[in-house]
Amino acid sequence: AENIGGVAEYTGNHSAILCQPGSAGELTDAILTLYKDQNMRLRIGDMARVRANELDWPIVAKRTIAVYEETLAKRAGHRL
Repeated sequence: AENIGGVAEYTGNHSAILCQPGSAGELTDAILTLYKDQNMRLRIGDMARVRANELDWPIVAKRTIAVYEETLAKRAGHRL
C-alpha cells in the first residue's frame, strides 16, 4: 500500500508493505516480493487479521467510551 494519510495507522506494524506515494517501482517490488515469498504473505496476512480484530468497531467503541469516562472523571475531580 502507499504510505499516505492514515494507512500506516490502520495497517499497524508488520501487516503491510508501505511504499512511497506515487512510486510505481516500489509497489511493483512489494508485489513481486509477496508473490515470491509465501512465508511473508502468510505472516503479513496473519498480522493483518490481528490488526483488523484490534480495529473491530465494538472494541474501538469500548476504548472510546473508556477515554470519555476517564476524561469526565478527571474533570469532575478538578471541580471538587
